[in-house]
Amino acid sequence: MKSKSRNVRVKKVPARCCIGLFAAADALGVGFVRGVPPHLYLERLDQDVLQRLGLSLEDADRRVDVNLRVPSNKEAIFRAAVMREGVPVSDLLQVWLDASAHPARGREQADQIWRRVLKPLFGQKR
Repeated sequence: MKSKSRNVRVKKVPARCCIGLFAAADALGVGFVRGVPPHLYLERLDQDVLQRLGLSLEDADRRVDVNLRVPSNKEAIFRAAVMREGVPVSDLLQVWLDASAHPARGREQADQIWRRVLKPLFGQKR
């Protein structure tokens, strides 16, 4: 018996993305660091996704408008993301974790998030 070959269309799942770090803190109402280009988490670096977002890698070595990051643990970022005005944003706990390790005023941002939001929730000293 010969099996017939069927044309199977595989639908390409769109890559997930969300705003991260200081831009996410702003979107969540706890940001205070200014002047840092926004961070955008992408599930994968995909030219089609960049084009739909109006982004390009051209001139990236000269001028940075947006920092793109492909997280190593994608589910930790994208499953917990929240929507703010129709835009996916990293959740506050992820922003706190990421900011605390960021060299450009990240510690200050993380401390603000801890004092204003997390400490009252957990009721403990850090």
